[in-house]
Amino acid sequence: MTPLSRILGSPLLQDLRDAAATAQALALFITLITSTGAAMYLAWHRFPPPAAATSALAVIAGTATAARLGNRTRSGSPYIVLLQRATLLVQRAGTHRRYTFTHEKVVMARQDGVRLVAFPWHCTGQGSVSPTVAPLDATHTALHSGYPEEDGSYQRWIYFGKAIPRGQSSRAGLVTVMEDDVLSMLRFFRAGARPHRVVQLEVTLVFPKDEEPAEVHGFEWNEKKPQSGGTHTQLAIVRNLDTTTNRVSHALRVRHPKRHLRYGFRWT
Repeated sequence: MTPLSRILGSPLLQDLRDAAATAQALALFITLITSTGAAMYLAWHRFPPPAAATSALAVIAGTATAARLGNRTRSGSPYIVLLQRATLLVQRAGTHRRYTFTHEKVVMARQDGVRLVAFPWHCTGQGSVSPTVAPLDATHTALHSGYPEEDGSYQRWIYFGKAIPRGQSSRAGLVTVMEDDVLSMLRFFRAGARPHRVVQLEVTLVFPKDEEPAEVHGFEWNEKKPQSGGTHTQLAIVRNLDTTTNRVSHALRVRHPKRHLRYGFRWT
């Protein structure tokens, strides 16, 4: 367990989170009782019967909805992602290219019984052979939908094979290999924090040294503004040459990435 996961999973912080959730639940309960009482008082003493009944029902329904939303807020995600690494290796394979996508997460359970971790993947290319998908840990099981959704994304998960208790951290990941001999992949690669909170995000793009593109740029995409593929802001990236593997990597790191943003690269 990492020092960060020890801190986040400490009994004190868990007790504080439980106390905050209890206080929020109590506040919503008091609000519901008070609003219901006020609505009933108005129904009997202030307004004509039809208007009073309508007002009472509206207040009760609104308070019940707030309570339900509050419950969703308290329950939240079953885990947080302490570290997320997304790495894409791009290599020539004859007249097309082969892509090896390694997606790794270190997660900490926020509740007992966490068994699945989500690893969504968006693919813009197509190959004559289905992509291969394998877990980084041989004791884990890779689950996937097998077909893309309307936006081209694939839903995949890692099943730990057991329940992870609250406060415990665990590492999981997927390796996906595909070729684009039918439809070429668009030349961008990005990752983000949706749908779970991420503490540290690392995105890396790798090429063999003699296949490195002329230009590689880091970007931040804002998905709240989807016109023209979303607005994007250029980011500083770090280039590194590994003389052992003779590969060039381009990397960026983001602390506490925002859920509506994606971080990654475009190349020529």
